[in-house]
Amino acid sequence: CILGRLNFDAIGWSPLLARDDAAAEWTSAFTSEAVTAIAAQAETMERLEALKAEKGRLTLQYALMDLESFQIGAADIMAKHPEIPEASKLQGFARDAKALHGALQELTGAEFPQVEDSYKQVSNRWKSALASAKVRLAGSGSCAA
Repeated sequence: CILGRLNFDAIGWSPLLARDDAAAEWTSAFTSEAVTAIAAQAETMERLEALKAEKGRLTLQYALMDLESFQIGAADIMAKHPEIPEASKLQGFARDAKALHGALQELTGAEFPQVEDSYKQVSNRWKSALASAKVRLAGSGSCAA
């Protein structure tokens, strides 16, 4: 029967089927773009994590150098001016800075951000005491001259 037979040419040109083909192409293109975007996002997240790790490592390295600098500065002032009122305080801070330096050396860059705020608070307090001692010495030196 002719009605029972499908005309494959007619099916290929059918507007409904053409629309389905276009939708399939669009879906395929969209899926491809989505996969590409997801891959790019994953790559970006990996890069972000690598940068965070590098920041942690460098910040820890800076903190260690900062502690060494404080110890040297405090030792210098105490050696040149052992009679200043801040001498015992600076000596204790220098001792604490040395202990903190040893403790921070055991950390990894990834672990440092967990203690960074505490480090900054203590370090700022120590630096403030050292700066006060330097100001006092600078003021007393200019008056004696």
